[in-house]
Amino acid sequence: MTIADICAAIAEIGGEVAGILSAADPPPQKLDTAQMPAVYVLTGAAEYVFPENLDEERRQFRVRVAVAPLGEATPPLLEARIRTMIPLVKAAFVAEPTLGRSVLLCTVLGDSGVILLPEYNAVGFELRLEVWNVG
Repeated sequence: MTIADICAAIAEIGGEVAGILSAADPPPQKLDTAQMPAVYVLTGAAEYVFPENLDEERRQFRVRVAVAPLGEATPPLLEARIRTMIPLVKAAFVAEPTLGRSVLLCTVLGDSGVILLPEYNAVGFELRLEVWNVG
């Protein structure tokens, strides 16, 4: 699968999580409050597993969830929302270890906790995935 195909599969799975209002791949030009919580995917670094076969790779993807625009929710409310959403988003990817048979294996590596998402001036979190793929 191509990187674009993998990102689309990740966005589709993320968009099915309870409480997520929108999911996009590629990331949208802008996010409105009405679209949040929103999932979008950023391509991360890759490690080529066998140098003689560059079609096989292990690549990280950053699944970002924008929960609310900066300044539009109190810190306790943001913390409560994010504490609820992290396990839901994580569980969606744990339940789909091949991203719907798109890749060899998708593993959840961890999450960021509460972070600022500067591209949308929003607060949310990031889940890191590692995907094994043969292109």
